[in-house]
Amino acid sequence: MTKEKRFLFLTVLTFLMYGLGLFLDADFFILPFPLFDFVLLWAICRFAISHFKEIKLYQILFAFGVLFKLLTNEILISLILSKAQALSYAQTGIFDAFFLFAIVFWSASFTALVNIKNSAISIYWSLLHIVISVGILFTVPFWLMPLFSILPALAIEIHDPKISFKWLWYLKFALDLMTLAMLHLLN
Repeated sequence: MTKEKRFLFLTVLTFLMYGLGLFLDADFFILPFPLFDFVLLWAICRFAISHFKEIKLYQILFAFGVLFKLLTNEILISLILSKAQALSYAQTGIFDAFFLFAIVFWSASFTALVNIKNSAISIYWSLLHIVISVGILFTVPFWLMPLFSILPALAIEIHDPKISFKWLWYLKFALDLMTLAMLHLLN
């Protein structure tokens, strides 16, 4: 089991055990989904440190996407800004712009990754991913976010299964799926 695969497994297992423990204690199942952005940042930092000599453009773009997504995190915002400042910035749309930049960087990361192979199918993967990105940005169906995250992992699995970077996309998929489940449960 590789380091990335082990990190993915332990992260998902830890969050699910947290939710199960809370359920057994308080009869309410919830996962700490605001912490997911920090976990993704930790995963990309671990990956960058362990693969320092092999860092590619698509990995850097993915990291920028994680950083911009982190700037929309409620925990980070509440630590840095007062409630009035956060509300003022939210009305300007800055947090929406950060989320837009995160989606753009993640799409660019995937496009850079699949275009390494220079095959016709790479163009179709990229176009499908861009269409899903636009769907997320303009129609706000949050249920598309896990599809947005699993598509790159599947494309890597098909094109070159030896790329260990796919596990970061799998982690993003697992975290997005758990976030979607929590948002659905809370509504």
